[in-house]
Formats: sequence, C-alpha cells, structure tokens
Amino acid sequence: MNSMVQQTYCILNAVSIRRSDKELLRDVSLTLRSGECVLVRGANGCGKSTLLRYIAGLDGRNQVRTNTQNVGYIGHTLALKERISCEESVDFYSENSQYDPKLVLPVFGCHAFRYTKVKHCSAGQKQRIALTRLLVEKQDVWLLDEPTTALDQQGVETFIRVVQQCREQGAGFVIATHADLLIPDASYLNLNDYVCVKETDLNHVFL
Repeated sequence: MNSMVQQTYCILNAVSIRRSDKELLRDVSLTLRSGECVLVRGANGCGKSTLLRYIAGLDGRNQVRTNTQNVGYIGHTLALKERISCEESVDFYSENSQYDPKLVLPVFGCHAFRYTKVKHCSAGQKQRIALTRLLVEKQDVWLLDEPTTALDQQGVETFIRVVQQCREQGAGFVIATHADLLIPDASYLNLNDYVCVKETDLNHVFL
C-alpha cells in the first residue's frame, strides 16, 4: 500500500469457531498488517458476521493474536443512539479527539441532516452516520460488516476513498461484504472453503 514499515496487527492461525456446541468454521487463517485490506466473502450464513465478532472478541475468548488494542467494529446493528442527532452521534464517536464538523460531516453527506434525530433517519443515513467513525476515530484495525448496505453508488465510492485514506495512514481493514467493492490491492478470504455448519442452520442462535 505504501512505503512505511508494516506492522502485524492480528493473526488467526488455523482457528476453528464454534456456536451452540457446533463447529461453524474450521481452520480459518488470516493475517492483517498495517495498510492492508481483507475482503471476507461467502454465501449467506457461511459465518462472515461471526468471524468479525470473533476477531473483535465480542463472543468471549478467542485465539486471535493481536498486537493492538485499537480495534473498531461496525456491525449490522450500527449501535446508534436513537434519541440524539446526527451531529451529536459524531460528537459521541469522536470522544476527546478534535475534529471540525464542517469538514467531517459533508464527507458522507451527513451535513444535510446534521440536526435530525437518528430515529428519524433512513437506513442509508444511519449507515452514513456510522461510517463517520472512520473519520473521527483513530483505530489500527477496522472490522466492518456489510458497510455499504443501504448506500447509493456515490456513498460506496466515498466509502472506498475513505478506506484508502485510512490505509495510507496505517489502518488495516477486514470487511465482510456481498458487494463487489473495487478496493485496490485488497486480498480475499472466501469462507465457503471453511464452513462446517451454516449459521442459518442454527435457528435458535441470534447473531
């Protein structure tokens, strides 16, 4: 991606992942270094969301070797607070970091609904709000689950541009997606090759 010395952020070495006493994925290996992007592909229910949650440590103990605690995760639910506005959401993400809302909000078009309560936003607007985290949080690793859901073509192009900018600054990405994202120099991990039991077969497990 660039000439900087790469750091290894996380390693999965022939890891198997279980849900409800069933082996869902077997012998998955992945190495993520600074500036890299791994696109996780596969059929519905093959375990893409579960893999990202596993790497993030959201499902308890895991066997991921990590060299950073600066890991950002954006899942399907987005974890937005419904009662606050778009701009207040970005303020919440930024915590103590300094950012200029006049520069950040227009990137994903959030300036057009900056004062709108999240509960009144469309699915696409909520996705845009969540993606502003890429602009105001300094993370070494980003784990993104279907980040272009509900985005129009312009939004997808903006997302790819922001990912590239973050990669140039040293961030690494693992992105689960069904979309054909044209991200330069990205590598691919096809989970269809590692499936033991589909998530959709575990009807009593809520992902």
